[in-house]
Order: sequence, then structure tokens, then C-alpha cells
Amino acid sequence: NSLEAVLWTDQDGFFLFANHKASCILGYSIEEILEMSVFDISPDLDQEKWRLFWENLRVNQAVQIETAHRRKDQKMVPIQIHAHYFREEEEEINFAFIKDISLEKNLKTELQKNEKTFHEFSEILPEIVYECDMDGNLIYISSNAYQKLGYLQEDFSGKANVFSIIPPQYHSEIKKNIEYNIQNKSSRGNEYEIIKKDGSLLPVMIHSSIIFENEIPVGISGIVIDISEKKKQITALQEREESFRDLAENTMDLVIRFNLDNRVIYANPVVEKISGKFFHSLIGKKINEISFLKESAGKLEETVQSVFETKILKRIQMFINRSYWLDCFFIPEFSASNEIKSVLFSGRDISDYKTIETALRESEEEFRSLFEESGIAIGVSDMEGNFLNVNPAFLSLFGYSGRELYKMNLKELRKSSDLDEEEEKGVQKLIKGTLSSFQIERKVYDKHGSEKWVLINISLIRWLEGTPKHFIIQMQDITRQKKAEEKKNQIYEIQKNVNKILSFINNLGFDDFKFAQILEKISRAFQIDHLALYIFQKDETEILLKKTESAGSEIRYPESIEINSFSKNEKDAMKKILFIYQNAKLPKILQSILKNLKSRCFYSFPLILGESFYGIFLVPGKTGCLKKHIRNFLSIVVQALASDWKRKNDYEK
Repeated sequence: NSLEAVLWTDQDGFFLFANHKASCILGYSIEEILEMSVFDISPDLDQEKWRLFWENLRVNQAVQIETAHRRKDQKMVPIQIHAHYFREEEEEINFAFIKDISLEKNLKTELQKNEKTFHEFSEILPEIVYECDMDGNLIYISSNAYQKLGYLQEDFSGKANVFSIIPPQYHSEIKKNIEYNIQNKSSRGNEYEIIKKDGSLLPVMIHSSIIFENEIPVGISGIVIDISEKKKQITALQEREESFRDLAENTMDLVIRFNLDNRVIYANPVVEKISGKFFHSLIGKKINEISFLKESAGKLEETVQSVFETKILKRIQMFINRSYWLDCFFIPEFSASNEIKSVLFSGRDISDYKTIETALRESEEEFRSLFEESGIAIGVSDMEGNFLNVNPAFLSLFGYSGRELYKMNLKELRKSSDLDEEEEKGVQKLIKGTLSSFQIERKVYDKHGSEKWVLINISLIRWLEGTPKHFIIQMQDITRQKKAEEKKNQIYEIQKNVNKILSFINNLGFDDFKFAQILEKISRAFQIDHLALYIFQKDETEILLKKTESAGSEIRYPESIEINSFSKNEKDAMKKILFIYQNAKLPKILQSILKNLKSRCFYSFPLILGESFYGIFLVPGKTGCLKKHIRNFLSIVVQALASDWKRKNDYEK
């Protein structure tokens, strides 16, 4: 029942006992193990090695070794063996605990790999990298330490200690910082000096961290940064302090220096220009006690405090004393120990610039408002005609989204890859500057392929240096005007055709009276695809029908048709005509025709125009009058159609 894997072997290496844990590690069943020997699971073991092992075990009573066993699936498993010797009567037995140490091996390998990577990385850094134990004994130091400090590698062989190369006055501080790092598990970065081999001191900044194992500090690793140049710069900065004062006294900018308490420790003479007070009177005052800064005191205090906390330069713009706009810099100033000691405030008068900026912003807002709210479609394109910006009216005109139009070119709206001659000339004149803008009327197509006529106004925007920048394209939809012109021309043509038809009808003789010719002319005049005339004639025995029909270029003229030979659609059409007549629901055009008919000796005349059915039924008269009345009737129909055409708003229908 042991939780550890247990194997017993005799002196010859055969297994005498195996528990369940051993079976799991090796992958064999217990029964299989008891049929095997150590030589079956240890490929590298031979008789001589086994004999030496057994002698060692017999002498020392207990032996610990690491080896590898072969599992049933042929995989090798790293094993740690704790072997114990005991004797039972005449039999010698090896009582062994075995442990799978694969995880430990992998961790150790990974640790070694990481340590190697760390050391390789340390060697390429410009800073010195070190490791030591908690007593300061060096475990590792990067090779660049020898060059920076002047030591040889032999100087650090043996048990070198970090305290031996750091002056004694820093030792107590180092120990305090180590305690701080242990408690806070972080480093503040501390300045020390290191003794070089020639005895000189190298100022350094050391950032270190504690190495913990099982929450116990066991060592220290860190980076040593050479700050000798920085120290020289601080010294030079101190030497230049007087030079700064000379500069500050003669600059046009407002310069004030604040200490940690937000009190003024320096102010230059520009204060007198802004406040009218002697600049030395500000010394010792807090920000909220300075009259000309009271309006912005809160913002000033907040920014100064932020610079003290972050040690980062900040820049803001402020309006002070109800008269001045200042572009302000808040500059952190450091002591020799790299601690921030003050904040230098420098403010440049930008009131004139702000006035210009405000006017420019208002102008831009006015343009933006005009651009967005204009009912005229406005677009901005680059010099190749690719859209950069369009207003809502432009999107509405063409039905595209903004994202779609920004991928398109102006030429795509015209379905043309090139400019025509007139457009090319206009663009070239714009570029040369001989023309400020030009207008053209063009046919364009929206997203759904619908045709539109637009009046296009194109102008050019230039960069400050005068080179072309963008085209401004304005489009006004003139489709209705264009179609109105087309309608006017069509009506004129129709009126000419009507006059010709009326003349043709009036000049017909009875012998050459052909319905097909008449209907064909009416069809063409009014652009009707299908026109048919039905004439009902009743005799004593049956109703006969004569039909003349015009359908495109095909003309059919049957002399007579029996009513039973009508198609279903034609019968339905006649029923509809009869229904309309009987219920006195005649269209206005037929009412007009009936009103103008003086004689009632007519047969019935249903007239079918396209899908609309017009029917006239009159009292039967003498047959001899038929052609005369048909001629009069057709004249009235033609004039009524022409009148009706002119009245319709939808002239295309």
C-alpha cells in the first residue's frame, strides 16, 4: 500500500516483488514485472555493473543512484533509486524505492537553459549585470565589468564580495535598501560609488531585486548603471545656473520658478509687463496669492504638482489676467542627487496667434455647416478625381454610402473612363489659373443605374504655395428641366403628327378607307405599342365584328370575326366596355368625344389603347352613313388624345 514505487530484487537481478505504483511507472502489470529482471528495463546495465552495484549495496547497506528505466511502451524514464540491503535467512534482497524524476529533470534542464540565456543576454548589455548571495558574495558578474572597473577576471575568482569594491560609508545604506527590497519586493534604484582597480570612484545607479526560493530570500541580482556622465551634466547644470538667470532676465517670455511648496523662488522682469508689479515682490508667494494668476490658479497648481509627482515636462495653454494667452511649459529641475527640486514655468504670449486661430476655426465651422447643410450636392476630390469628402446632398443624389463613394472616381458616375474635350479644356484652364471655375451639363448614373442630368460646377483649391490641391465639385439635379424640354419637343412633334393624321383622315375616300393605315398612324403619333378598333354590326341573325389592330410593325386586318372566335381576354375586354357604358362610368376622354358627336346614327365603336379600354356605344343607323361617321369619330378621337397628352404630368407614360 506504499505511495512510493517499491521493487525487490534478488542478487541475480530478478524481481521478487512490485507494488501498484511501480507498475504505473514502468507500464507493466505486476505479474509481468515478476517475470522480468533488472536487465529487461535497464538497457545500459550489464552483469559487471550489477555485480559492482551489489557489492556497494552489501557494504553500505543503502545506496542512492539515478538511472533510466525502459517502460513497456519503449520510452525511457529518468529514475531515482533508494536501494536498501537486508538479509532474510540465507537470501540477500535489494529493497528499493524508485521515483520518476522526469519533472525534476525537465525543470532542471529548463533552469539551466534560462540561466544560460540570462548570462548570454547580460553579456550584450552595456550595463554591468551581477548576482550574489545574501552576504554579498559574487556568484556571477558580466564581462563588461572588467573593462569599466579595470579589474582582471582573476580578481573576481574565488570568493569576491561586493562590499569589497564599495566604500564603507555606503555599507549601512546598502543593507537598509536590501531590507527595503525584501519587504517590498521591488527596487527604488540607488546611487553608490564603486572603487575601481586604480582606486578612483565610479558613480553608479544600482537597480536590484531579491531572489526568493520558497518565499525565502537567497540572493540578489541587479544592474549597475554608470552615471558618471550624468553627474558631470549635473555639475555643468549647476555651473550654468547663472547663465540661465542672465537669459531669463532678457527673454520676452514669462519665467517663474516654483519650489515643492508651490512658492515662487524666482520670477523674471516680464512679470512687471503683465501685472504692473515689481517682479521681486512675487518671491515667497504661493500661486493662489499672485493676483494676475488667480483666474488660472487651480490649473497652475494642478499642473505644477503633476510635474513634481511624475518628473515629466508638461505643456498647456492658459488665459491669464483677462488679456493674455500663454503657451506654457512646466519643466522639472533636478538636484545633484537626481531628486526634483523645482518646476520652471515658462509662458510665451500667443494672444495674436489665438485671435487668428479663433477666426480660422469659426471660418472652418461656417464652411462645414454650409457643406453639410447645403441642398446642392458638393464633393471634394483629389487631382485624379478620387472622392475625398462628400456632403449628405451628394449621397442622396446618387444613393451611395460615404464609404462606397470614397472608393470611387468622378468618372465612374458618368460611366466613362476619360474626360471629353470640353471637360479636359476646363480642367487645364483651372490648373493654369486662367479660369476660377467652369460649368457643364452632363448625364450621370446613380447607384441603381438610373439616369440623371446634372449641372456641374468645378473649381480648384490650391496649397499655400499655389500648387493644385483639391477639386470642389458641385452638382445640381436638372433632370426635371431636361425632361420638360424633351416633353415640349415631343408635344410639338405630336401636334405635327396630329395635323397630318387629321388631314389624312379628312381626305380619305370611301373606297380607300383602310382602318389599319389610320390606326398605324395614330399608334406612331402617340407612341402606342398596341392599338385596336372593334366595330360591332348587328344584323337580323348574329353579331359580327370587324377588327383592325396595330401592334408594332405588324398590321392585321381581318374582314370579319365571329364573336364566338374571340379569345377570353378579348371577351373580358368587351364585357368591361359594356359594363363601363351601362354604368355611365366613361373616362373623361370618351365623355369629351360623346359631347362632340352630333349625329346618333352610329354603330358601336370600342377603342382599345394599350391596356386601357375605351368604348362608345351609339344607336344603330343606316349602313351608308357608317364610313362617314367613322371618319368623324376618328378625327375626334385623335384630337382628344392629343389634348389628353398635353394635360398629363407624367408625359412619359
